[in-house]
Amino acid sequence: METFETETEQKELTAAEDLEEALRALEERQIFLDAVSKKQRAVILKQMGRTEEAKAVWQELLDQYGDKRAGLSLAAEALEHGEMELVLQYADRILESPAEATVEFYALFYRALAMQSLGKEETGSTMEQALKGFERMEDGSMKTDMLPLKVFLRLQLGQDGEALEELDRLKAELPAGENDADTAALLSRIEAMREDIVKRMDSIADR
Repeated sequence: METFETETEQKELTAAEDLEEALRALEERQIFLDAVSKKQRAVILKQMGRTEEAKAVWQELLDQYGDKRAGLSLAAEALEHGEMELVLQYADRILESPAEATVEFYALFYRALAMQSLGKEETGSTMEQALKGFERMEDGSMKTDMLPLKVFLRLQLGQDGEALEELDRLKAELPAGENDADTAALLSRIEAMREDIVKRMDSIADR
C-alpha cells in the first residue's frame, strides 16, 4: 500500500511539474506575442504621424523587454530632433550588453554622430569601433545597403582613399544589367559621392 501511494504521489508530482512547465511556456509565448504586438503598434503609430505615442511604446519595449531595436528607434528619433545627449544615452544603453551585429553597428554609428556633435574627444575612436562593427555583420545585402554609412565614417576620419575604394567596390557589386529605379538611384548616389571625394582629395593635394 505504501508503494502504491508513493507511485501515485510521484505521478501527481510529475503531472504538476508538467503543468508548471506548460504554464511557463504559455506565459513566455504570451510575453513574446505582447512584444510583437507592441512593435507593430509602434510602427503603425509612427506611420500615422503619432510619433509621441510611438515613442512611448518603444520606451516600454526597451524598459520592459530590453528590446534594443526599440532603443535604436528612440535614438533615431532623438537624432532627427538634434537631441544629441539623448542619442548618446540610448546608444550607451544599447551597448551595455552584447547585441546582434547590425544593432551594434547602428548604436555605434549613432553614438559617433552624437559625440561628434557634442565635441567629445572619443569621437574618432567610436567611429573606428563602428567600422569594426560593420565588418562583423554577416548579412551581405544589409552591408551593401549600409555601405554609404561606412563611407561617411571613413570621410569623417579623413580616410578619403579608403572611402573611394569602398564606393568602387559597391559599384562593382551592383547587379549587372539591372535597370530598376532603386539600382539607378544608388548608382547616381555612388557617382555623386565619388565625385565629391575626388574633388576633396584634389583640393587637399593642391594646398
